[in-house]
This record gives sequence, structure tokens and C-alpha cells, in this order.
Amino acid sequence: MQKLQFKITHLRKTYRIYIERDVVHLFRTKAEANQYIKKYKSVLTDNLPIMLNLEFQLNMLRNQHFQFMDTRMQRNLLNAFIDFHDSYGMIFCNMGGENECAVQFNKIRVSFDFLFDIVDFMKDYGQRNKKPVLLNQLNGISKILVLTERNYSNEVKGLFVAHGYRGRLQSLKPSENEKHLPNKAS
Repeated sequence: MQKLQFKITHLRKTYRIYIERDVVHLFRTKAEANQYIKKYKSVLTDNLPIMLNLEFQLNMLRNQHFQFMDTRMQRNLLNAFIDFHDSYGMIFCNMGGENECAVQFNKIRVSFDFLFDIVDFMKDYGQRNKKPVLLNQLNGISKILVLTERNYSNEVKGLFVAHGYRGRLQSLKPSENEKHLPNKAS
């Protein structure tokens, strides 16, 4: 992942950060702007490596079953992986200067969509060819992918709506967080 450097500009008693193309964030103090940049970078460094790890696992499963797939399935999966790599490569774009880098959030969402497509293609293959081990592996990857995508969406929404970062993380063990209260008889 590229090292992200954002320039804070001062104009008319406000500090401005240009993070995404055509999106300006205004702050009253420079400390608030620096704190926002820190949270922003945390969102990216928390979620993008997980996305790449899931893509690696899916690619490994594809390689194990590639020789047994029909030509159409091979082509669909290959195109989906190429599309994922193209969209992931476009997440970080240079805005014209050496130190001016922007993140395109829509490309992150598109990359998540391509991973969901890959999982769907492989599940279709596993169901048609009765591969229960592959389906179990894909169900685990699919659940992690859904949790990661929801978590990422909540974190980005928190950045843009001025909520706290990591306000509501989803737990992988919901039974530990639930309180089991006895039912009261009426």
C-alpha cells in the first residue's frame, strides 16, 4: 500500500483536507484535521490488507480446482480476478503532484463487489459438481468477507458523518456479547 500523505491547507479561518476527488473536509483547528487524517489512515490500513488476504485465499482455492472447471467457469473466474486487481490498483490515484494522493472509496466498494462475485462463481461450481469441502471453505470466507465489508462501510460512514471511528465493531463471537435473561412470565 502506498504511503498516504495529505496536505492540510488553511483558507479563511478553516483548515481543509482534500482526500477524495471533489470532496473537501473542513476543520476549525489543525489538530482536528490531523486527528481526522490519522483516523482515515487507520480505516484503510485495517481493511485493505484483509481484502487482499481474502483475495489470496480465493485465488488459492481457484488454483486447486481450476483444472477441473469447464472453460466458461475458468474464463469467468479469471476475468473476475483481473477486474479485482484492476479496481484495487485504482484505489490510490495521484492527483497530479508528487505528494498529493487521493483514495477512491468507490473503487474499494467495487473491489469488494468483485470478491463477492468470485465467491458466487466458486459456490456455483461447488454446488454443480458436489464439492462439499470447497463449499465449506467458501462459506467461511464469505462470512468473513461480509463482516469485513460491513465493518468497512460503518467505519467510512463514521468518518463522513463525524461519528467516532470504531464506534460499533461487529464481533465474531456474538454469544459472548449477548446477555441471556430468563423470560418473564406475564
